[in-house]
Order: sequence, then structure tokens, then C-alpha cells
Amino acid sequence: MNQYKKLSDDHQRRVSEFLDKYAFFAFNDRQFTNGLQRLGIDKNDAGKMLVRMGGTGGYMLREKAAEYRALSETIAAETDAAVHDPVTGPGFAYDMFYYELANHEYSYTGRADDALDALGYDWNDIRNDELLKTALEKAAKDVLRDSV
Repeated sequence: MNQYKKLSDDHQRRVSEFLDKYAFFAFNDRQFTNGLQRLGIDKNDAGKMLVRMGGTGGYMLREKAAEYRALSETIAAETDAAVHDPVTGPGFAYDMFYYELANHEYSYTGRADDALDALGYDWNDIRNDELLKTALEKAAKDVLRDSV
């Protein structure tokens, strides 16, 4: 199994479990009211008890925002550790790039920018890290080969 996908699925599960407990997404008044009810918040207290999650339509309990940031930082650190593990890192980095390039239609567009964005990398990161550069080059070549 693709090791990146395995770790990514675990990260998604952890984020989803957290958000299911402490947040909701609302794009209209009915969804907002339902979200408040699910979290047990009176509409008059919403401004004091919730924070907005960027421009996503998400609302989170204010008291859980720091915990969510910590979870996000932990997930980023786990991914970075997997990429730079001296034994398994090259294979993990290859799996990561292969999966995201394929997922972002690299074989059709020939552009890796969307995959890099999804991973939180930019071209400077790739140029300045030989492991990332090598893994991306190999994955890009293999995605093109496998799409034929």
C-alpha cells in the first residue's frame, strides 16, 4: 500500500473526528442553527463561543481552536518526519508525490503546481531538498508512464 496514502488517511480520520466533535460547517441559516444545536450553543452565545475557520464556512468552539492548531502542527510534523526518515523517507516521498500528481491530473496538465500546493510545498522547497527533488522527478516520470 502507498505509505503516504496510509498516513494521509490516518490524518484525515483524526481531523474528521475532531471536527465532528467540536465544529460544524454552515452555508445557510438552517445549517448554522442545526450546527449550534448539535454543539449545544444558544444562538445569542454564538459570537462568544465560536470562531470561524477561515473562509471555509466552518465554525469551531473557541475553546478548541488551540487544540486544533496543535493537531494541525502534529500532522505536519508527522508528514515531515516520514519524508525525512533516513530509511523509509525516499519511498514515502515518492509515494506522496506519485499519489498527489496522479490525483491532480499531472498526466493531463503536465503541471505539478496543484500537487505541490496540496502538500504545502513550493518550488523553492523542492529545489533546496535533494530528497524531494529526486522523489518528485521519479514520481512525475512514472505518473506519465502509467497514464498511457
